[in-house]
Amino acid sequence: MDSKEKPDYHLVTAVDVAKYILHKAGSMAYMKLQMLCYYSQARALAHEEIPLFSEEFLAYSCGPICKEIIEPDGHPDYFLLKDGDYGEYDDSILSEDQQESIDFTLVDYSNDHASELINLACSDLPWQAARQGISKGMDSDSVISKEDMEEFYAGLFLSRSRYQPILATIKDVARYILHKSGEASPTRLQLLCYYCQAWALAWSEIPLFKEDFLASSTGPYCKELNELAPKGFYYLNAGECGAYDDSVLSAEQKRYIDAIFDDCEPKDVVELIHLSTHEMPWLVARNGIPVNIESDAVISKEDMEECYVGWLHYSLQPFPSYPPDYRKF
Repeated sequence: MDSKEKPDYHLVTAVDVAKYILHKAGSMAYMKLQMLCYYSQARALAHEEIPLFSEEFLAYSCGPICKEIIEPDGHPDYFLLKDGDYGEYDDSILSEDQQESIDFTLVDYSNDHASELINLACSDLPWQAARQGISKGMDSDSVISKEDMEEFYAGLFLSRSRYQPILATIKDVARYILHKSGEASPTRLQLLCYYCQAWALAWSEIPLFKEDFLASSTGPYCKELNELAPKGFYYLNAGECGAYDDSVLSAEQKRYIDAIFDDCEPKDVVELIHLSTHEMPWLVARNGIPVNIESDAVISKEDMEECYVGWLHYSLQPFPSYPPDYRKF
């Protein structure tokens, strides 16, 4: 199908689509915005055989990237993008069909973390075909062809089951911490893992691991970590907790953990307990449960992200130094 067959059809720009997504879906990480723009373009190609915009996506090592959707000037890497960051949204620019195509994409993908969408896009043929012959981890200006996108995604949106990304586990994070520190008490290990998860969500909107923390009376507590570090053990060392595998965590994940480890190192476990039990995520999960009463209430990842992103936006509390070199573009 040629766009000439639709006389009133017009291409918009990638930034127009980014503006619409932020206007409709609200604040999000830069990489999530890139992935939602990519899948909006893919859906339009698959269902209409017409792109939303002419700009190309490049097959970067971290997933499809449209260079025209740059981060706004002066925008810190760790802040979420919000409506208006690319200029005022104009409702007259996108046609109803174009808006509908993006809306369907948001229904399918807006609740996913950036990491899930990146893993999904990198498992798909268009990105893999463009990456052919390029070493893992190397960025590239290789274009993801619209023809490959149209052919691959035509019909896939109706048939593919939801993709479940492979994240690290909390035990992987705990073993890395013990590898760095040598030893730690079970309670300290729980709290270090909690803050690693919390700040990873704040910095990138991507969790380190899928396991949840419960709002224990003594602070955030993960049952799965208890299998590695049961209560009653005064100190744990790396040798007691299984072999550390350096290949499990990515470089980005290690940078997050390193940043939290450096920030928390001067704090003793009593201070970490005090901090975590006076912060919004734990308090919301407890929701009036009396002191010293145990609870299986889950501390939601959404509350963790909202709380610590708020610290970054408004400098409400001291926060760890952002780990360097997260993005290469």
